[in-house]
Formats: sequence, C-alpha cells, structure tokens
Amino acid sequence: MPERSSLLWGLLGFLGGAVWARRRGFVPLVLALLALVGTALLHTVAPWSGFFLAALAAVPMVWLVVVQQRHPAARRSVLGWRLALALLATSVLAWLALAVCFGPLAEPLGLWLLATALAAQAAWLLVRRPH
Repeated sequence: MPERSSLLWGLLGFLGGAVWARRRGFVPLVLALLALVGTALLHTVAPWSGFFLAALAAVPMVWLVVVQQRHPAARRSVLGWRLALALLATSVLAWLALAVCFGPLAEPLGLWLLATALAAQAAWLLVRRPH
C-alpha cells in the first residue's frame, strides 16, 4: 500500500507550483534577496568597496539628463517614467553603497531595502500587466 503524503507536503507542493507558474512576477524580490546576500558577503570581504559604489549612485541622474537632451519626452508620462526609473536606480545604488560600507542590516538599511523592493515590485507588475 503506497504511503499517502501529508497535508503539509500537499500544501507546500501547491504553493511551490503556484510560485513557479508566476516566477517572472517575482524578479524584483529575488534580485533584492540576492543584493542582500551579495552586499553581506562584500561587506565581510571588502567594506571599503562601498566607496566605489557610492560614485556609481550619480550615474542614473546623469543618464536622465543625457536622455532628456538627446530625446526630449513628447508626453509627460514618458518623463514621469524616466524620472521614476532614475530615482529607483539611484536609490538602489545608494543602498548598495551604504550596505557594503555599513552592513546590509544596519538600522535604516533594512527598511530602505524593503521600501525599494516593494516599489520595484509594484513598478514591475504595473509594467508587465496584460493590456
């Protein structure tokens, strides 16, 4: 007589299948977890490298200025999306630099990661919604 699986295994299988079927929707959250682990490792090995990452935090704003000069936004929504993307990227790069210097779980950085990951997840789901 075959052994029946427990209710817990059935529930875990159902949840795993549901998450696997919608795995593309979780890309920002997975990237946030990878950033958390990566910055923890980099903080342990070379915390001084955060200073180099801090210089990269200005790159998205420079990108915004260059894109606006070369291809001015015809609509306000385009400018809004460009600005939102540049601000989100600046926030991510600044968090990376501070997390490498001070550790990813330093007092305000955990909440900052959560807020940035939720904003990225919301933008990801908004952009990828079926039209």
